[in-house]
Amino acid sequence: MTKKYILGLFRDEEPLLHAVHELRKEGNKIHEVYTPFPVHGLDDALGYKRSRLPRAFPSRTDSDVRH
Repeated sequence: MTKKYILGLFRDEEPLLHAVHELRKEGNKIHEVYTPFPVHGLDDALGYKRSRLPRAFPSRTDSDVRH
C-alpha cells in the first residue's frame, strides 16, 4: 500500500482553513496541523469534537479549596 503525504505552508489562516475544508471534503484524513499561533475555527475545520474531559474533572475555584 502506498502512503500519500500532503504538506502545505500558509502565511494566513484563511487559506489554511480553506485547504483543510477542501482536503476533508475530498475524503483526505488530516493527522496533524502545526501553527505558531492559535487559529480560530481550526478544531471545527478538522472535525474535532469537544472534549468531555471538563465534565469528568470540573475546574475548581479558590473558594472551593478548603484550608
